[in-house]
Amino acid sequence: MKELIPIVFESLKTSNSKDLIKEYTEQAIDSLIKSDAVKQIPLVNIIVDTVGVVNSIRDYLFVKKVCGFLSRASDVPDDIKMAFLDDLDNDLKLKIKVGEQVLLFLEQADDVDKSIISGCVFQAYIKGSISYSEMSLMLSGINKVPYEHLTIYMNSGNLQDEERISLFFSGFMSPTYISADPLVIASYEDTKLGKKFKKIIAAST
Repeated sequence: MKELIPIVFESLKTSNSKDLIKEYTEQAIDSLIKSDAVKQIPLVNIIVDTVGVVNSIRDYLFVKKVCGFLSRASDVPDDIKMAFLDDLDNDLKLKIKVGEQVLLFLEQADDVDKSIISGCVFQAYIKGSISYSEMSLMLSGINKVPYEHLTIYMNSGNLQDEERISLFFSGFMSPTYISADPLVIASYEDTKLGKKFKKIIAAST
């Protein structure tokens, strides 16, 4: 996995990767994989080169998740993006940790649409709106919640107990207890992490 880490950041550097990904995502991912344009998106290109052809469901979905992530993560002004990448180049230990976080998230994500959400979170990290720790906790939380529950939460919809519980285990919500019996849960409310997460998503829509 470590050999892919530099490719993650090289993909962010590609100034037109966002436009290329958006163009092909709206058509078909197969068209991107089979076109010369794939060479302009290093992380996708190296996956295609490694497996020769993306013909397994796992490879196909991973490429889709990479594209979803980059479509949002790379949507940052070039000067801010390059300053972020320069800072990482000066801290190799952090660069490896960040790269591993991204690759592990994409590998483990159980829904392609979660990769787009993660791209929004990473975009906020690039801009300095959240810390590495907050970015890491958000990515971990996203993967712990069923996508349907996450969608309701992001849209501030009416949450049922099942959804509140999954969001509690993700770190996005915490229980409040009734004063008469501290063992009885009265309701759930957003944690600081959850509030920041919602703010990031709202800003990206």
